Amino acid sequence: TVVPKATKFNYKRQILPSAINSTTYGRDNQHLPPRMTRDDYAQMLFYTVAHNDVDGTRALLNAGTYINSLNIYGETPLAFARRAGSQDVAALLAARGARY
Repeated sequence: TVVPKATKFNYKRQILPSAINSTTYGRDNQHLPPRMTRDDYAQMLFYTVAHNDVDGTRALLNAGTYINSLNIYGETPLAFARRAGSQDVAALLAARGARY
């Protein structure tokens, strides 16, 4: 067995910079993509539902995207899939326990 080298690092005593919780970047890092938020994932879920993308929808759900998030019209992804005619995604959402 391999025993890791002992260090004096104690995560409870380390003070992390406040910048790690920032959702925006400084002037030197504007070229980096913005941090994804929960709303961004919900928007991506509705995009994959609109395009009847089963694999993309499954990947977003597996990543923890909330299955019953609401769009700007108050629709759940399942209701939106049925209205948009995305039958394959609607079947996936129904099987995963989505509300209408």
